Amino acid sequence: KGRLTPQAATMLMLLGKNVIKKMYYRNADDKKDCLQEAMLSCFRFWYNFDEQKGDNAFAYYTEVIKRGLAKSWNAMYKTKGADVDIISLTAYDNDGHTYDRF
Repeated sequence: KGRLTPQAATMLMLLGKNVIKKMYYRNADDKKDCLQEAMLSCFRFWYNFDEQKGDNAFAYYTEVIKRGLAKSWNAMYKTKGADVDIISLTAYDNDGHTYDRF
């Protein structure tokens, strides 16, 4: 019919809550934000499951949820290409004098 049934939506939400249990988040708000993004991805792409390619819908939706979690985490904690300051290491010689290694 082109619509997700309420029972299927409940099952997808339950699947998302169970998948996120295996992840660790320091901040509870980050966990909720990641779950929200994962559920949004799942409800956005639920119709892309193709029975001709595979018969395991559970694995498909689990992977969609995991990728949604990763997408949200990467958006919140984007570090790739970020500006990094030069790190200076201070070393000590045998006499206790300090010198910069770099």
